[in-house]
Amino acid sequence: MFNKPITGKISWWLQCEDNFWYNDETKTWVHWDFFYPRNTNTAHIKTIKSLVRHLRKQYLPKGVEFAISGRYIGEQYLVVIR
Repeated sequence: MFNKPITGKISWWLQCEDNFWYNDETKTWVHWDFFYPRNTNTAHIKTIKSLVRHLRKQYLPKGVEFAISGRYIGEQYLVVIR
């Protein structure tokens, strides 16, 4: 069996540590108390630059924490919205 080599851009997983869920269709983070549709707690973002851009466009309250996980061991970061 031939295994295709790993190439291209890696995908980062962005998960909220607080009570926010993600909607894949509208690409928005919503609080679980709101009656807005949500379907996952993880956003898949291709680059760190696009990840920062994505979080800046969300109107999130201060103090919300996000965990960023990469492909390799040790690629885990914590982001706090200020």
